[in-house]
Amino acid sequence: MNTRQLLQTHSKFFLCVAGLGAVLCGRASEASSVTLSATSSYQWVAGPSGSCGESSPPAAPPAISNCPSNFTILDGRGNVMDQGTIVATSHAAPNDLGSVLLVNLPQVLGFFGGTAFGTAAATDVLTITGGTGQGFLGATGMAEGAFSGTTIAGNAGDTSLAGGAAVFELSLSSSLAATQTCDVSINFAIGPQQGSCGVLIPFTFGVPVALDYSFSVNLTYSARTGGPDPMSGGASAAFGDTALVTSLGIYNLDGSLLGGASAIAASGTEYNIAAASPVPVPEPTSVVLLATGLIVTLRRRQAMPS
Repeated sequence: MNTRQLLQTHSKFFLCVAGLGAVLCGRASEASSVTLSATSSYQWVAGPSGSCGESSPPAAPPAISNCPSNFTILDGRGNVMDQGTIVATSHAAPNDLGSVLLVNLPQVLGFFGGTAFGTAAATDVLTITGGTGQGFLGATGMAEGAFSGTTIAGNAGDTSLAGGAAVFELSLSSSLAATQTCDVSINFAIGPQQGSCGVLIPFTFGVPVALDYSFSVNLTYSARTGGPDPMSGGASAAFGDTALVTSLGIYNLDGSLLGGASAIAASGTEYNIAAASPVPVPEPTSVVLLATGLIVTLRRRQAMPS
């Protein structure tokens, strides 16, 4: 976190504690919903598109979205020129987001291709116990999976292009501070991929904190023949069951980890609580500055005449 970001965070935090920044402060003090959602879609080059989605409360089965599509282009005599399949699936369960995408072109005689999209998201509400007054809550999350792509050329001038990206986003919101968000992008590269990020926010014990996390991925593959013979190929993005909140860390105002504290989730999810080492959140100086602002502001409020 750079100096500008730290000052912005600190100023918003000060306003929230002083009761002057209701618009800036988190929404967790209000009635926050606990939801799951999954959406998938596809788009063919010069062809049809489609989408589907589902949402579900955590007590119900996971939200699942599955959008398969088969598309064929015929020539003037009814012969198959281009043929392909797109599979776009996503699912969302408590602390379990994922998406699996496939663009497969078994035959290309010209220029052909498609793109698949998948998104999964979850919201939860946490109540921190095991202490009194204020503290800091840290959260880390990650996504991992693999991209793949293959091409079987039929002509010397055949070309293909595969691409895509995945994004994991994690945010916390409390009655003491504006929403704090982190995100990590995973760009297309053949083979296993992984990314993680962390976020930190001040909170009050016993007062709800909103936790939101989402995962999205897109995949595209196209091919162009350079001669009379057909070519084939495809690409995939395998990120099923791989995006999640890996750890929560509960800290005292001095930045030390608070042992014995727990986070009760409205969804019933048992998130992993850091027991020994801190989660990767902003540097210690950030924690000290935020803690100092909290302590000074609270003392000023206590000193104000009623």
